[in-house]
Amino acid sequence: MRKYFLYVTDLIVVLFAPFLALAIRENLSPSAEHIVDITPYALTGVVISAICFLVAGTHKTVWRYVSIHDFMRVLTAVTISMAAILFFTFTFSRLEGVPRSVPFIQWHLTVTGMMMVRLLVRMMHKWYRSRDDITGDNREHVLILGVNPITEFYMRYINDFARGKIEIEGIIDEDPTLNNRSLHSKRVIGTPVQIPQILAILNVRGISIDRLVITEPFDSLPAETRELILKWERLNYFTIEKFSDRLGLDSSVAATAPSLNDVIGRMKQEHFTVRIQELHDRMRSYGPWKRAIDIIGSLVLIVILSPVIAATAIVVAVNLGSPVLFWQKRTGYRERPFRIHKFRTMIDPHDTYGQAIPADQRETRISTFLRRTRMDELPQLYHILVGEMSFVGPRPLLVEDLPAQYPELIRERMEIRPGLTGWAQVNGGKDVSREDKIMMDIYYKRKSSLYLDMIIILKTIRMVIRGEKINHVSIARAWDSLGFERLTFNNRSTTPNIAEMPLKRVVGENE
Repeated sequence: MRKYFLYVTDLIVVLFAPFLALAIRENLSPSAEHIVDITPYALTGVVISAICFLVAGTHKTVWRYVSIHDFMRVLTAVTISMAAILFFTFTFSRLEGVPRSVPFIQWHLTVTGMMMVRLLVRMMHKWYRSRDDITGDNREHVLILGVNPITEFYMRYINDFARGKIEIEGIIDEDPTLNNRSLHSKRVIGTPVQIPQILAILNVRGISIDRLVITEPFDSLPAETRELILKWERLNYFTIEKFSDRLGLDSSVAATAPSLNDVIGRMKQEHFTVRIQELHDRMRSYGPWKRAIDIIGSLVLIVILSPVIAATAIVVAVNLGSPVLFWQKRTGYRERPFRIHKFRTMIDPHDTYGQAIPADQRETRISTFLRRTRMDELPQLYHILVGEMSFVGPRPLLVEDLPAQYPELIRERMEIRPGLTGWAQVNGGKDVSREDKIMMDIYYKRKSSLYLDMIIILKTIRMVIRGEKINHVSIARAWDSLGFERLTFNNRSTTPNIAEMPLKRVVGENE
């Protein structure tokens, strides 16, 4: 019943969008005659949108868990419905009584309205759960072997009792015809013999599989599959859990297996920490203003650039195929992992015969252009809007790229939200060493201000036009501000190793 309430909410947005578009066109003073003239057009739009939204399934999403994929679905559904509305009304009435600018404004308002309602529900849910107080990533990443009723039961169990603690990354099955089909929104991503390739692809995205859950009776699996699974477990690819055996399908195992309630109970244990530094960060004068700028700026850009985003998605789909978006697991604000999205810029890593394709052959002219102009990062406006990123800040790192030997520096670096661009990016980007980037990120954290953010944004625009160039003066200034001297500007190998520095001096001296 609730999903139909959401469906009706979408149609209410569609109904009011033409009238609001007319009001905007006429400087908020529309005449009664024009309102009457546009009413049939608005009602026709509701009927056509009702059909399009049902087909697209925009109402099936649980709004409090809305993601960037749901925003893309809304964008697509609204675009198709608007095209159908214009075709129908032009065919029968030549859009009589409808000013030509109204449909364009209406499209923007409908997309913005539907997205904002979903985003509001998501942010309210996030507020009530007080997720800002949770640090780290305690989730266990699992693969499921088998497509059957036991798999469905397991997924429902995890959804009800271990949401946020166990993340199902995909399903594998012996039947190759099930590939790319979905069960409870989780895709079948391959067969058991493809597990090494699947793990490699997930590893690129920053995902490390902890456990393989087998929902088929283990003895019923082909002998070759059983041998492979046991071999991969011995090689520490993952641990295996014979879930069907725990349900009593194999009494010899069930008698000695721990209770699933015990396993999930251990995973539901959470440790909350309250740090004085966090309270200090929230009280900083620029912090609230920076977040307000992020919200307003990202919202405005999403609305203005929505045609560009839609066009880019279409170009990527035609040039590279599906999926349009690529994601990776990165470490973000206060060490909390999140999934960062970009437009896809590389073709599949394997051809139809399973042969690996060299990296330099996976890019096209379109993907090179998207990377050069940073248009592949347009989906990250969503991350800025929901608070996972900021316009300016240190770029988010892959989990495995976090240097373990100097945690104090990394912890300080993550006391601000990761950015779409940053001080390290405009002063050399990928051409500077990791040590230089870390020192410049900490320099930005300690010097953060509206003025510095504006300088970085202007330098970013120049960098997109002219390309990346190392600024040795800015790098040296960052080292000097932290009390250290960079040994050379030209030989990266002689850059000081942060792990060998007196960390207490670096972290303890706030200017």
